[in-house]
Amino acid sequence: MVEREEEIEVSEGQGCKKIELDSESGASACRNFLVCVERLFEILSITPINKEYRLKFSKAYKVLYS
Repeated sequence: MVEREEEIEVSEGQGCKKIELDSESGASACRNFLVCVERLFEILSITPINKEYRLKFSKAYKVLYS
């Protein structure tokens, strides 16, 4: 993973680096990770749940899932 210089606060006094997704290497690392997660779901026979509950979200919140 490629990390950015700035940190985000995750808990009191503790921070973590943001992942760089704007570069090709950062985007590629993220894609590879998601492919691995998807493959793990297939191996473990995990099926996603129904997400109809998201229809009740506010417009501002729905932007996060577009």
